[in-house]
Amino acid sequence: MDTAVEPGPGDVGFCNRQHPLPEIGDRFGEIEIVDVFGIGPKGRSEIWAKCLGPVCKGKNPKYRIHEQNLSHSKSCKKCYHALYKDVIRERRLTRYGYAAICPDEKIRASLMRRISHAIGRCTNPDHHAWEQYGCRGIRVYEAWVPIPKGRRKFLKYLVTLPGHDDATLQLDRIDNDGNYEPGNLRFVTPHVNMCNRRSVLEMQNRIDELEREVEELRARYEHKER
Repeated sequence: MDTAVEPGPGDVGFCNRQHPLPEIGDRFGEIEIVDVFGIGPKGRSEIWAKCLGPVCKGKNPKYRIHEQNLSHSKSCKKCYHALYKDVIRERRLTRYGYAAICPDEKIRASLMRRISHAIGRCTNPDHHAWEQYGCRGIRVYEAWVPIPKGRRKFLKYLVTLPGHDDATLQLDRIDNDGNYEPGNLRFVTPHVNMCNRRSVLEMQNRIDELEREVEELRARYEHKER
């Protein structure tokens, strides 16, 4: 009777594994193994798992994960951010240095959103406001774009402007056709920002032209009357 022979070094199907295969029911942090399949040429397996973290609680559908990811993945992305969001935020702020520039969390978050939106609409063709900004040639000062050094410089500049700590004010370019650059930024009320829009300025220019034409016609009429 023939007996199965385990493949050895040099044989097809041989995998020199240093660790035992994960088994169904094994736990890695909040991840529980549901099924194991597909051992590859390097001896690594792909598995089906479910997350028992605070968001999923095992109710979400199982998902596929590579075995090598189990060494550093202790939950799915949703649960990871729920568990460690404070740690992640503090680490990001410490590493990027934003908190040292603007210690107040609410003000800093507001300014960073404005920085992100300004850079996005001037550099990303997929941004919903690209046609009104980047497509028109509006740019962000080159030294302010790189992450994180550039955005630190952008933030340092914004906190020097009057009104940066007032959440009711909006970031505005003084010259509507100018760039996001030093000397061309200010914080203004929504009304002032609205009046400084290109469409409003074009309309005001047209009104000024019509008023001049009316004055010329009135002067001609009065001259003829004489």
